Amino acid sequence: MQKRAAAIAKKKYDDTSDMRVLPFTASCDSYDIEPSMDTLQSLWKEEGEDALSSVDGFTITRKNVGSIKWLEPVDVRHLCIDRTVRIDRGVVHIHHQCSGEVEQRLRKRAEITLHGCMPKKPGKVARVKFEKRILRQTEEMGATLLDHNLDSGVWRFALNL
Repeated sequence: MQKRAAAIAKKKYDDTSDMRVLPFTASCDSYDIEPSMDTLQSLWKEEGEDALSSVDGFTITRKNVGSIKWLEPVDVRHLCIDRTVRIDRGVVHIHHQCSGEVEQRLRKRAEITLHGCMPKKPGKVARVKFEKRILRQTEEMGATLLDHNLDSGVWRFALNL
């Protein structure tokens, strides 16, 4: 009897149709996540769906564009990444293409990193003007500036999404 129960339990986690609880992307957008999909899948298999309801350090990255790192545990169950999160040059959005419940679970404090945030024109005047713009935009968002490097173009700030 115990062998049969163990086989049923193993089948439950081997059934790929049950994997829809894991975060996923619906298109070919190049988003990476941390912890990795393999790590989240192992966590789900070992501890069940509830283990995905409070993931520490969850990060979504779009290479050479930017990232969002949640500073509090976040619920990633059924998260359609590319329909809920948009990371573009100089912009990050949490939007409504998935259920409002999923979106609300991501409305927590996060660290945003954006790449390519540098003045288009060379020279000291352009650099000073751009730095003031970064400071103004950070303040208008109600964010905390963590770093802005005009040479590398990396802008880091924290805010409540």
